[in-house]
Amino acid sequence: MEKCDSVLNQQIVIPTKESSSSYTLGKFLIRTRMGIAEDWGDLLYSLDCLSKGQAKRKFRKSIKYGWGGLCAYCRCNRATTLDHLKPKARGGSSLRSNLIPACQSCNHSKGSRNWLEWYQEQEFYNETAKELIEEWISNKRFIEEELADGTVNDRTTVCFAAS
Repeated sequence: MEKCDSVLNQQIVIPTKESSSSYTLGKFLIRTRMGIAEDWGDLLYSLDCLSKGQAKRKFRKSIKYGWGGLCAYCRCNRATTLDHLKPKARGGSSLRSNLIPACQSCNHSKGSRNWLEWYQEQEFYNETAKELIEEWISNKRFIEEELADGTVNDRTTVCFAAS
């Protein structure tokens, strides 16, 4: 805690590949590009008084929460893993836009295949769910929430209504 107390309310600018983001130290919410943490490292565990493990868990939990805790593919099982839409074996990153929550069964079944090709072959394929995954990849929902008043339909509600 001493480390945090010595840097509270200082302003810093951290350059990223796409832009620079302003952080106020000592605040719980950290603003990044488009207001979301794209990588667990963006949570700045060393400045926000979170350990590396805590920052990573918080990042992973926020992704699962964004889908209502359900698998983004089948929408029937609890999401217990995160799937890389573009597999790491094929050059995929661990950025938020490349990770979606998945149940163990879907994640294992997909393996290192292209997510869309695999998903379209599944019995539970759903066009609305496909569109939601594509919106997640492009961060469309977060952009809309930044511009709107925050009244965006929950993904789980939309998927079940379309099924």
